[in-house]
Amino acid sequence: MEISIPENRPIRNPISFFCFLQDLIESGNKFLCFAHHATMMNTIADTLNDAQVHFIRIDGGTSSSMRKTYCDAFQTDDNVRSGNFRRKL
Repeated sequence: MEISIPENRPIRNPISFFCFLQDLIESGNKFLCFAHHATMMNTIADTLNDAQVHFIRIDGGTSSSMRKTYCDAFQTDDNVRSGNFRRKL
């Protein structure tokens, strides 16, 4: 399943977004989340933690060596179901 939200499009209804995120969690599939703001990344991470979903997080504070480790984990570990990335403009 591949679903994307157009780039630079604000989320007009955050409740809908988190319902969508919950649907992704319940699907059992792996998925990627990209966010521009650390606050949004933190909120997504909190939602995944509450749902007991194992995930990786890569943002500006992630070292190059850890980025590779995290990417490898996402690609090879079936328990790691989400990759969360911060895009800084």
